Amino acid sequence: MRRFAPLLALLAAVPSAVADDEPVATVDLAWRAGPSPSLDRPGGAVAVASSGALYVLGGVGEAATAVEKFVPSADGGTWSDEPAMPTGRESAVVAEVGGDLYVIGGTRPSHGGQDDHATAQIANVERYRTKERRWETLPSLHVARDVASVAVFEGRIFVVGGFLDKESIDSTEVFDPEHADQGWTLLPSKMPVPVRSAAYATVGGKLFVIGGCSGYGREPCRQRRVQVYDLASDAWAVLDESNWMPTGRHFSGQGAVAIGSRIVVFGGATDFSKTIYARVEILDTATGTWSVGTPMPTGRKSTACALLGDVLYVVGGHSTTPAPGRPPRGGRVVELVDLSKLRGS
Repeated sequence: MRRFAPLLALLAAVPSAVADDEPVATVDLAWRAGPSPSLDRPGGAVAVASSGALYVLGGVGEAATAVEKFVPSADGGTWSDEPAMPTGRESAVVAEVGGDLYVIGGTRPSHGGQDDHATAQIANVERYRTKERRWETLPSLHVARDVASVAVFEGRIFVVGGFLDKESIDSTEVFDPEHADQGWTLLPSKMPVPVRSAAYATVGGKLFVIGGCSGYGREPCRQRRVQVYDLASDAWAVLDESNWMPTGRHFSGQGAVAIGSRIVVFGGATDFSKTIYARVEILDTATGTWSVGTPMPTGRKSTACALLGDVLYVVGGHSTTPAPGRPPRGGRVVELVDLSKLRGS
């Protein structure tokens, strides 16, 4: 992929190894606090924008079936409850097509403990008709998976990678809502490196899968690799190592958004959440170069996020490592930032 030039002088200003200190920002971002939702969502939730509103769905604990809707306003905005999902789930993916929301895969939250969580993936798919405020069950995935990546291209939904039975997945499935009765199709291509818990975003018909975890164990969750999937041709490429994300990490939550030709990557953690980041790194997909943005006020992983217009909302997640007797913090934190300067710069 020739258009991705190697990082040059900019790379020297951005650390490539995990560090406790935040790197110096080269892009000024004015983060601010937003109104908190009713429910605590310390992980496993997903968010998506539709018709000027933000929807946050699922997650751990009592949030497993809950759906909340946020509508911004001049005085901040308001949260309200939507009909609950039929299936409780965490670590799903969500896509919006034609105003409808598609919640795909994930893990059944009734399974407790890390070992159960690693083998409790589900394949079912549900659609929320936002105008009618009702849920429908759709054909299931061929491969159950959670912490996958998702893209919408020409009205079709692509689900990529993820996690099943303690293994990262290399397959891609596609679904056409206009022909829902035909179900999901497994595509021929395979990811060059199977990953889960990656950050992901779509620019110009290409899905960028960034970082994540490549295995199951103590040291696989500090990936820096950037894999690029051409949604039209079902073909994969891997950027040159000099173009990989500066800070290796996984996200569990969505972890990235695209605006213009840029992808904003935020938060995340090292293996087993030893270090949880506030840092923001920005990939210019036109040049392959990375820059550093002003960090989030609250370092978090497992966040839900979406763009409303040019404003990024980062919802929930956790800022501490969960442990017995110490619930994770950060599940009601909402922080937002106007990214419009990145669209035209």
